[in-house]
Parts: sequence; structure tokens; C-alpha cells
Amino acid sequence: MGWRECRPGTRVRITLLALVFTHLIAGKAWPVNLVKVESKSVTTNSTGVQVGVHVTNDIPVTAIVLPLELRSLTGGAYITGPSGSFLFGVVPGNRVGNSPLMGAVMTQQYAAPGPSNCPLHSSGHSYQTVSPVDFVSPDAVLWLGVSSSSPPVLYYLPAGDDAVAGVFSDWPDVGETTPYAAGPSFRFTFNVNGCVGAFEIDTCCVLPANVLAFSDLSANYVRPSFTKGVITIPIAAADAASSNATEYAPCDFCACPCHGDPQCDGVINVQDVVKTVDVAFRGVARVFDPNCPRARTDVNCDDFTTVVDVVKEVNVAFRAAKPTTEFCNPCSP
Repeated sequence: MGWRECRPGTRVRITLLALVFTHLIAGKAWPVNLVKVESKSVTTNSTGVQVGVHVTNDIPVTAIVLPLELRSLTGGAYITGPSGSFLFGVVPGNRVGNSPLMGAVMTQQYAAPGPSNCPLHSSGHSYQTVSPVDFVSPDAVLWLGVSSSSPPVLYYLPAGDDAVAGVFSDWPDVGETTPYAAGPSFRFTFNVNGCVGAFEIDTCCVLPANVLAFSDLSANYVRPSFTKGVITIPIAAADAASSNATEYAPCDFCACPCHGDPQCDGVINVQDVVKTVDVAFRGVARVFDPNCPRARTDVNCDDFTTVVDVVKEVNVAFRAAKPTTEFCNPCSP
């Protein structure tokens, strides 16, 4: 079994930058089509941590759409490190990396959740703001891979499992075989900070409607099952037994000096109202303080900046309302 060609008048109807899967609302999750993120424990301040993402498909696949979200679960345990230390992509030599799906590839990183949840996905956040390639700690990534062929010849990733090594045979272009190794098709590489706790890698949505999906030979999108990964950073046994165990308690890094004061000048006035309006209605990106879980303009702590936040800013700036009663506590769970 290898790369095969399909000669009927099939077409892969894919637009790399705006895949709209409206028919996925009622889509079927096939139990043997699966994307699984590894779970593991790592020590505090580990560098070069690798987490694999495994793919299993029981149908020929001409495209994969893979959006993944990273989010802290406890007290600041998360990824960290210098610019460029975070990496995500295919593993060279493994199944997807040696497949025809590498014909057209796009990888993006996203810095913060979008203004609303994607209507096609119920568990994760949605994302739309692309972050720089060397962003230290992105909130989400999106990988798109599409077969390099076009009708009447269509090359595809045959049914298979990342756990099993194999050989792609009958390569139509050059008439040769290509072996691939067992192991995850995708891999995260990152550093973790010194906080004891956990974070998870889940699937999500990248707006307008990019959700986890495979494309079959007839350009139908199939929603695979998904298993998220949980990265746990425990107290090392030696540290837990020592008199300094309290030093390894979950971190509380929450510090929000400019929450409700997006101008960050210590005064809440018309400038802060304008900045909140810009985020709520004019598409301006939200701003987060480095160790704060809430955006400066999210003063009701619902993870979004909307007209509600604008009204609260106006109340404090012009109607003598007090920030302590009008604004939420951004460090509360």
C-alpha cells in the first residue's frame, strides 16, 4: 500500500486561507480516524520538551487541517523560553512528512483567543490574530497540508497508523518507493517554566471556520476523533521530601497592573474608553500584561472585549464609578 492515484473527476475543494466547513456541523466523527496528542510529565524548567501528535486514518486522505490550542490549567504552569524556542511542525521521515500532503503546506501561530467561539467546534476557543513566527508562547497553531496533485491524477496519504513503519510504493511521479518511520507525524518542541502544575494541548478553531478535519478522495471533509494531551509538571521526589518543598508550590504569577487601564498611565479616562472601543468594535488586537490572564480591556472577565466592557470603562471614566466595584478581579479563578 502506498501513494495511489485516483483518476475519476474528483476535485479537492480547498482554499488554504479560508476553509469553510459549514457541513461539518452535522459531521460524523469516525472512531478509527484519530488525532492523538501525547501526554507526559516533565520536570520544572525543562528545555527542548518534545510532544508528539499521532495520526490514524482508515480512509485515503488528500488534506489535513490541524488546529491546536495550548492553555494553562493551573497557576502559571506553561511554556516559556527565548524567542524561537517554540517549534511545531511535521516530523521529517515519518508518515505525513514523507507523504504527498506536503505538496502545499501552511503553518501559523496565534497569540490570543478570538472574539467568539467558532460555531463549528464546541470545546476550544477560536483564534484569528496571527502572531510572529518567533513568538515565544503562542496560544494556538494551525497546520494545513494538501496533496500536491490535481485531477485527473490525485495522490493521497493511504490509510495507516503513525505507530507502524511502512513504505509508500507505486509513486506515480518517479516510479520508486519511499519508506517512512514509526512515530508521530507532528511534534511540538518547547521549554517549560518553573511552575508546578499542568497545561493541555487541545483542538480548537481558527476563524473563519478551520476545524480539525481530513479530506477524502471525493473532497468530503471527515471529522476525526481527537485525544488531547496533558503536560504535567510535578514536584520532583527529592524536592518534595526536602525542607524546601514549599518553594515548589504552584506558581501564582498573576499580575495585572494595567487591567482596566489599557493606556497604562495610572488614570482611567477618555483614552482608555477609546482603546476599549477600538478592541470591541474596530478589530484592534487585545493587549495582555505579561503575567495576567485577562486582557486590559476585559473588565468583566468573560474572556472577550464587548460593549459591556465599554460601558464599564465609561462608568469609571465619566460617571464616578469605582474600579474596585465596576471591574472584575482579573486574578480570580
